[in-house]
Amino acid sequence: MQSLFQFNFNSLGFAYVALPSDIFIYISIISTILFFLWAKKREYYKEAWRRVRSQKAALICIFILAIYGFITLADSIHYRTARHNKDGSIRVDTSGTMVCYNLRSVFDTILAKCYNGILDKDSSIEVSVEKSYSAPLANNSFDKKKNPITGKWGHEKLVMQSTHILGTDKAGGDIFYKLLKGTRTALVVGLIATMIVIPFAILFGVCAGYFGGWVDDTIQFIYVTLSSIPSILLISAVMLISNAKMDKLSNVENFIKDDTKVILLCVILGLVSWASLCRLLRAETLKIKELDYVKAAKVLGVSSLSIISKHIIPNVMHVILINSILRFSGLVMVEAVLAYINIGVPENIYSWGRVVNNAREQISRDPVIWWPAMGAFIFMFLIVLCVNILGDAIRDALDPKLRT
Repeated sequence: MQSLFQFNFNSLGFAYVALPSDIFIYISIISTILFFLWAKKREYYKEAWRRVRSQKAALICIFILAIYGFITLADSIHYRTARHNKDGSIRVDTSGTMVCYNLRSVFDTILAKCYNGILDKDSSIEVSVEKSYSAPLANNSFDKKKNPITGKWGHEKLVMQSTHILGTDKAGGDIFYKLLKGTRTALVVGLIATMIVIPFAILFGVCAGYFGGWVDDTIQFIYVTLSSIPSILLISAVMLISNAKMDKLSNVENFIKDDTKVILLCVILGLVSWASLCRLLRAETLKIKELDYVKAAKVLGVSSLSIISKHIIPNVMHVILINSILRFSGLVMVEAVLAYINIGVPENIYSWGRVVNNAREQISRDPVIWWPAMGAFIFMFLIVLCVNILGDAIRDALDPKLRT
């Protein structure tokens, strides 16, 4: 079945495919650009950027996060190349549609060149060129094997010597490749879930703080009830039900099913994570609505919608921005934990949590296979550290009380 967002370019011999998560990535990039263009015209944010730019640690973190972002963007541009007949012409089916190889991304193509063809032409999934474990940048396999001819035990030579930066796993798969591919999953989960949290938190938090009364009581009841339910149980129940229904769909391609499951995971994480930001915005709104300029606007007959949009939301934007940045790193860790207990992203999608999950048994064996878990730890630690340092820098720059 052809993808809903597949555009064939028969003359060029390839088809562009936009997955649902790709569209969210594009929306996130466009939204970020629009926000910077909007903030560029306001002296408050220009001064905040100057303060952030003066901190070397923040600039280093921005550079590292930009690398993560480039990997995610390159891995979010998917395409298929056309199959050719023996005479060199493009193969088409009975309906005249171009027959293509399996889905892959621009990042897959870049890695294939860097790894000297580690990817199969017919797949975006890594081809395990090695037979088993190998240590980082090793020339020989990690485990000894018996030579069937000589009968002696020894370490076999690797097909790609001194190439596997973080070694290989039990099936000979390159760990560094899997962790790079897992970057997109981590950022997709963090970005989409954060995009879902923000509208809910603004709507309910600001309305509860501004209107008060039964509106405040109702919203408080909703988020207190939601917070009382263990989120891991709620996420598990919804994911198990949705995965079972998705697997029954026979007219949908597998990569679309898997991508839809990731989107559903993001939606669930967003719906169970907005309560804490809602509390913060409610408290800020309660404080702001008692200020003189808000009371003056009410006396002059300004509508509640105008007061909220022009006076309340702009003055809580720093809270939203800082909380969203810090929440992002937490959501990345949640994805890893969910993959660790096998209710996260599908098995066909690379993720850091999946690497950690597969490394459980490897850590307990003798000799210890330490590099898969260590590699995943480095990738997760680096992004969480950079996001938190940058979040602290932005908080200091935006909060008037901390500017001195």
